[in-house]
Amino acid sequence: MTGFFDFFLEWGAWIAVPLALEGVLGALRVAFALLWSLRPAPRPRRRPLVTVIVPCRNSEATLEGCLESVAAQTYLARGGRIEVLVADNGSADGSHEAFRRAAARLSGAPGLALRWLSVPTAGKAKALNAGISAASGEIVATVDSDGRLHPEAVERMAARFQAGSPAAVGGGVLIDWRLVERKPSFRRLLQVCEAWEYMESFLVGRVFGGAAGWVYTLAGAFSGFRRDALLRTRLYHQKSIVEDTWLTFEIKRVGRVVFEPRAVMYTDTIEGLRRLYLQRFRWHRGQMEIAFAFKGEHLRSYFGLFRSHAARVLFMDHTLLFSRTVWLFMTVLLYFWGYPLRVLAAANLLIYALYAALDAAHLPAFLLALPDREYGRFALRCWWAPFLMPAYRFLTYALRLCAVVDGVVKEPRWAARPLDDELREAAADAGARLARAAAAVRRLSPAGRRKGGR
Repeated sequence: MTGFFDFFLEWGAWIAVPLALEGVLGALRVAFALLWSLRPAPRPRRRPLVTVIVPCRNSEATLEGCLESVAAQTYLARGGRIEVLVADNGSADGSHEAFRRAAARLSGAPGLALRWLSVPTAGKAKALNAGISAASGEIVATVDSDGRLHPEAVERMAARFQAGSPAAVGGGVLIDWRLVERKPSFRRLLQVCEAWEYMESFLVGRVFGGAAGWVYTLAGAFSGFRRDALLRTRLYHQKSIVEDTWLTFEIKRVGRVVFEPRAVMYTDTIEGLRRLYLQRFRWHRGQMEIAFAFKGEHLRSYFGLFRSHAARVLFMDHTLLFSRTVWLFMTVLLYFWGYPLRVLAAANLLIYALYAALDAAHLPAFLLALPDREYGRFALRCWWAPFLMPAYRFLTYALRLCAVVDGVVKEPRWAARPLDDELREAAADAGARLARAAAAVRRLSPAGRRKGGR
């Protein structure tokens, strides 16, 4: 037992530091979310015109469902008006036909107006900027075409705008539990872990982050802006791979930015490991881009870590990334350096159990804060997810580490290469290097020197 404690004191800092930080922040998030969920949801005193911009590119399969969720908003039933602008930027499928079908069905909805905008050049940022230019609403909201709004989403977002007059309000984004695989499979495990992660980050995490003013990204999937504040920025950056984070830092210079986690949008599930890699690659690579573009907000990290949320995000997601991922490789090395296998196994099991307990502690906050009971029942059915979350998080950390390495040698781009393509290229490069090394060894051998001499 003494050997275990000596081992943990000597090497445990690699994982104990991030675990302690995440444990403290996790406990604060859960406690605050439990208190927050007891407060009744506010209602708007008035209901101004809201413009909902839906950027669209090859969205035939999901566009109708997205528009139907907008038409089902209680904001309309209570006398509000919503203008929907579908900003298409070069769809090659039947997106326009899907829009026409939805418009024909929903044309009688009181207070709802639907318009189609054709943006000739490709790019999500360009489509969003075109929609902002054409918007008439006092509040401008962006909604991804593969998402569905909760019926109370616009109502709750409008109420948040009238509490303190913020410049922007970030909504909650949750995985659509109805799209999670039902049959046991690796994909189902991945999707359930992703749904749990979103509940922690975009629901419980944003309850605490919004109250503390810790806002790093207003998710492009669903966020709202005061139009007058939005027009005082440079809008969405057309060459950024994380245009939503770029605009967040822009609008924070104009006014206050808050979250309203009860204004929820349900988004599509992850299709598999390949798609997860592309998503996390872009997120992590985008953080590096933003840190460079907005140095003033991030460089305070070295002297004012507790004053700058941007600095805290970089510290948690980048500085601690190495200590989170190096543990697995260090475990192998420690075994060859003479540490008993049972000590290594006990240390790893303890760390895994602590992380799993931290994830399980979020469940009561989920049940109170989730916007509908069906989602709460889904969370209860997935009670086993916390036991998989530490492994899932290590997987995402490893994928983000790939983004760090890639960022050193390659130019930033919105769409990353798939994981299997990257692995094939890495394997081919490693094979070529080994072949060159083997050829060099053969040339240096006695037989090789004799052959070269002839």
